[in-house]
Amino acid sequence: MTRTLAIVWLVLHAVVAPLLLPYRSLHMFRYDREIAAAGESAFAGAAPGQSVILINGENFYFTGMVPIVRPYGACRPRLAC
Repeated sequence: MTRTLAIVWLVLHAVVAPLLLPYRSLHMFRYDREIAAAGESAFAGAAPGQSVILINGENFYFTGMVPIVRPYGACRPRLAC
């Protein structure tokens, strides 16, 4: 039983984990795109200086990042691809 468990752990960590690494490492890139799209959508109809109230955001952190990332617009720093 212990030997089988050790082999399973070895396969998971030595084979499956490296295969999932590219997918997992791009998570923040995808998250950045989602926040940028939400910011563009939320602020699309707002005039400069106008307040925007965000209701029913995806979660607290996502909703909190939208106004922080939004002021950069097209010149905001991009994550490396």
